[in-house]
Amino acid sequence: MSKKKRKSNKLNAQKSKGPITQTGKEESSHNAEKHGVYCQRLMRSEKPEDFARYRDALMEELGPEGELEIAFANAFIMDCWRLERIIRYENNVLAPMQDTAAWADEMRKMTALKDRIQRSRDRNLANLKELICNRLDAEAEPVVMTQSQYLMENILQKLKAGKSVPMSDVIAYCRAGIPREFKPGGAPLSKPDVPPPSGQSP
Repeated sequence: MSKKKRKSNKLNAQKSKGPITQTGKEESSHNAEKHGVYCQRLMRSEKPEDFARYRDALMEELGPEGELEIAFANAFIMDCWRLERIIRYENNVLAPMQDTAAWADEMRKMTALKDRIQRSRDRNLANLKELICNRLDAEAEPVVMTQSQYLMENILQKLKAGKSVPMSDVIAYCRAGIPREFKPGGAPLSKPDVPPPSGQSP
């Protein structure tokens, strides 16, 4: 290409400023829409009220609290919405092209996209679940055990470990009648006042 031609093209390009009105800008923002996987806004074929209903239903089911949980919930919801876009694109656009070379090539691309989005969706959901579980564990009231429950837990742990259970443990469990509070899975807050079996000194 000659210098004169390049200069002419440059001057012509500078004359084009693109859409000026708000309507024109809105129209041009949708020019690259195809399947909508990469769209950061709603497509022209999508209704805001439908997305709002979809998002609100999932938010209520997920129950996030705090900015970080809500961020992961939003990311999960957008991944789900993008997967819905791909399904609609396959059904409405690709289905009529079935068994053609263009259809096969596009389906390969859609399969790769779906796999990537599904991994992102699963990762966001796993992170959200971990945050919620940690929050619920921190908020949960400590579980208390009675003396008899504590003694039975010790017996069951020995049985699971394949150890023999001394008769004294069984007798102590049978004689336990005064409820006492213990930390779950740990040592008792105070040593149980269990009388020793008959014939043994304390």
